[in-house]
Amino acid sequence: MVSCTYDHERESEFSMNQTLLNIFIPPLAICRYGSAACCIYPVSGFWVGGIALLAYHFTTSHHINVLTELGSLYGGIAMILISIVWTRLTLKKVASDEGMSARRRNTICNRILPNPQERDPLEETIKARKEA
Repeated sequence: MVSCTYDHERESEFSMNQTLLNIFIPPLAICRYGSAACCIYPVSGFWVGGIALLAYHFTTSHHINVLTELGSLYGGIAMILISIVWTRLTLKKVASDEGMSARRRNTICNRILPNPQERDPLEETIKARKEA
């Protein structure tokens, strides 16, 4: 019974880390807990673009017209929110895929066992090279 409580606390700790990284640094959350190969670049692009627009808003846009000022503010917030939502969906999908594979598959299903009645396909190639 103690091990179940410990595992649950450990999992909630990882969920807290995932949530904090998801909110503050979405690309790092994908690198740590998600699938970095599939969506790290678009999420990073949205996140950096949002930060750049917010930096532009807070540094120079106050001296320009209202459209540019509000556009940079709302655009920056929207891009950061897109990166946060995208990261959260990716982390949920990766977690559900890992859970499914652990429950439904075992190691015997992931291997292809050789049939003892089949011949080695490279055997003919090795014979041909020796003859030549």
